[in-house]
Amino acid sequence: MKKKVEEFQVNRKLSAVTKGTHRQLDRIQIPTGDWYYSDRSNEIYHYDMGVWEAYPRKEPQPHDYFRHHMLKVVPDDAAPISVTIHDECIAIDEFLPNTQPMWRDITSTKDIEDHLLWRNKRHLQQTAIEGGTSATEVLKRVRAEHGLSSFNDDILEGKPIIEMETPSEVIDWFWAIARPDKSIGPVTGVITKEAYQDMFKAATEKTSS
Repeated sequence: MKKKVEEFQVNRKLSAVTKGTHRQLDRIQIPTGDWYYSDRSNEIYHYDMGVWEAYPRKEPQPHDYFRHHMLKVVPDDAAPISVTIHDECIAIDEFLPNTQPMWRDITSTKDIEDHLLWRNKRHLQQTAIEGGTSATEVLKRVRAEHGLSSFNDDILEGKPIIEMETPSEVIDWFWAIARPDKSIGPVTGVITKEAYQDMFKAATEKTSS
């Protein structure tokens, strides 16, 4: 026990030397404007609730863009613009002079927390907004009741799902989880506890050196 404590203290000191001391997040950066245009990607970008929404150009109009979007990282060449949002498109009204820095610092602890919570929430909502396999009814039911429902018990037992439409890739995933036909076969081979511990010890010594 004493040896483990000493090793932990040494590793902590080494981590402080190589990685620096851990400290609380004291600032984040957010853009100074709302809408930007990138000539390189030919898209317009809107900063909303901690994430960047990218809108593709609507051919053949040079300054009209679709209303739908995807989440992306804003390119380095993004420049500020003003836009008008119409029912059928988003139109660029003006390319604004780039006279101020694109980013400003947020140092208030509450504001930092708010922006990070908005960002995380938008990422979690992305599949629900844009659709996809994880947003189907069958997977919503899998996630319900903290995953402890009788529906999930039936999946693990390999019972077919007949009451709702299920994508083929989800059916394959359920089959891989349940393996009702036991096609994998028995596990062969054995490793002793000592050999297993030696493997970790060797990996730790290699990493330290």
